[in-house]
Amino acid sequence: MTTRANGRTAFAGELDPESSAQFRALISTLATPRPTTENGPDPRTPAERNGDAFADLLRLAAGGGALPSEAGEKPHVLVTVPLRALHSGVGAALRDGVGAAVLDGAGVLDAASARRIACDCKVIPAVLGSASEPLDVGRASYTVPAALRRALVLRDGGCAFPGCDRPHRQCHGHHLRHWADGGSTDLHNLVLLYGHHHRLLHHSEWTCAVVDGAPEFRPPRFVDPTGIPRRNILHRLLC
Repeated sequence: MTTRANGRTAFAGELDPESSAQFRALISTLATPRPTTENGPDPRTPAERNGDAFADLLRLAAGGGALPSEAGEKPHVLVTVPLRALHSGVGAALRDGVGAAVLDGAGVLDAASARRIACDCKVIPAVLGSASEPLDVGRASYTVPAALRRALVLRDGGCAFPGCDRPHRQCHGHHLRHWADGGSTDLHNLVLLYGHHHRLLHHSEWTCAVVDGAPEFRPPRFVDPTGIPRRNILHRLLC
């Protein structure tokens, strides 16, 4: 397993027959082709679907709560980012995601990705000195508390993006107005999103708002010139 200069990890190896069968079964479930919002075929190649499925496995394992600790802590990903890079209101450059964070073991991460990760995570505020020495470290707190996430599950059922059938266990809590910008952590400012659609909301022109108690999405003009809002009704149909 090798981490490259660009932060990507390359790996190779073999699994014993029992582990191989379990791995293929899990990947197969998560790599099932998903229709687009226009009910067209999944545009990803089989290799891309398998790669996304493997990333989903990592997120599910990390959030399962059954992994052993390391140095007294559960496994975690460390992202160090200045508050000004998280705060999109500090000028147009930062609002467009310009800025940087540091991803432990992988190097520099763009500010837009750091904001996405911070939507639904445990945050530990720290004040650093001029030589990057820690001067004060605050207490960890979740950006989306467990009780509020349960309310999100009751409202959205799973990923709220139109046409997505991913269950709530595979979803992140997305702040419609980022908490670093003063956005509140309540039902009117949160929506459940599968990882792919969470990235879409942060890195594209799709927008979302809670209207009459339900998430409503508007596509970019190049996707649908009419801009007609869309909702996901799949989870209600599956209930």
